[in-house]
Amino acid sequence: MKEIIAIGLNHITAPIEVREAVAFSDTQKREVISNLLDVEHRDGAVILNTCNRCEVYLCTEEPDGEKERLKNFLEGFSDLSDLEDHLYVHEGKDSVFHLFRVASGLDSMVKGEPQILGQVKEAYEFSCEEDCCDTLLHAVFKRAIRAGKRARDETSISEKAVSIGSAACELADEMLEDINSGDVLIVGAGDMGRMVLKNLVERGVTDPDITNRTFERSSSLAEEFKGRAVPLEELQSTIGEYDLVITSTGSSEPVITKDIHGEGLKSRDDDILFIDLAVPRDIEPGLEEIDGVHIYDLDGLDSIVEQNLAGGRSELDRIEEMIEEEYENLNDWLGHREAAPVIEKLNEKAEDLREKELEKAMNKLSTAEDRDEKEEVLEDFSRALIKKMLHDPIVNLKQMDDEDRLELVSDIFDLG
Repeated sequence: MKEIIAIGLNHITAPIEVREAVAFSDTQKREVISNLLDVEHRDGAVILNTCNRCEVYLCTEEPDGEKERLKNFLEGFSDLSDLEDHLYVHEGKDSVFHLFRVASGLDSMVKGEPQILGQVKEAYEFSCEEDCCDTLLHAVFKRAIRAGKRARDETSISEKAVSIGSAACELADEMLEDINSGDVLIVGAGDMGRMVLKNLVERGVTDPDITNRTFERSSSLAEEFKGRAVPLEELQSTIGEYDLVITSTGSSEPVITKDIHGEGLKSRDDDILFIDLAVPRDIEPGLEEIDGVHIYDLDGLDSIVEQNLAGGRSELDRIEEMIEEEYENLNDWLGHREAAPVIEKLNEKAEDLREKELEKAMNKLSTAEDRDEKEEVLEDFSRALIKKMLHDPIVNLKQMDDEDRLELVSDIFDLG
């Protein structure tokens, strides 16, 4: 019987230096998911990779053996000998509940954060595009996405959630004497960069600088938030001008390093605050060896994002109820799906008996001379059809001595 197993790590079980070791690029995901399914008893796979988690969902007929094989696979990819210490494994029902909780934002660093739902959808769609999503995973992910939508639409949890972007700005507000009077640089012009800029502007920050690998995207954001686009190659000479630098690129390597940018920071008289929202990290940790340089990464935002739970416990309980409802819906579907082959065979057998008895009846009707004779043919036809359809079940019932099985048959036929 097919089961879904989920293996992975997240912000709770693994520090950022471990999470970034299993941060797949799109190219790597394509290779990994293809390799995962290059095994006979594996039917489908989905990889969910975000800044705070890496999870593999696998549909297989051999869950016990797969758990160890997947652990070894991730350990080999990460090149970390102790990766197993940070991994969790869910199987069957537990794996489904885990995915539903992830999609609903209950397993996020920021409880109720809406971005995770989009990330779950992207992971599912990626697997579909690669033709790596089997029927069972389709059903599970569709219901997980529905659970996430319900959590967002039917509760106010996402409205109360402190986003990663706003948490970074709140941290900057706490750490800097006056966030509005300093020079600010945003590195990365994606969704997170836009979110950070929006929060900074709402806090009164003016004229922020924006840099990105693609200058056109920097220019677009600069125009939107009344800032200034800075070419990324100028960062080496200008980095010492800023009081606050917030990074959120998709680079697989650090974009700010001690060797390249260190000299520009040593010339500063005042402290500089770096907030790194990327996984893998954008800022080389060794940069903090320079006097006056302070670096916070995602793991440093815990205390701030935890504040969004205040007063939200009832909403979390409501979402748990929704998850239970969606799981019951899935269970109903699974029951129908497992019964489908038996129902199909039952219909085929009944149709075969019907056709044979009908052919006999039609032959007799063709020679019947009056109404009474035709009625007799139809009576014989109906009795013979019922007798033959019930023959095998009655013979098997007489051989049963198990009360539970007899009761099950009674329930199937609604005998009362």
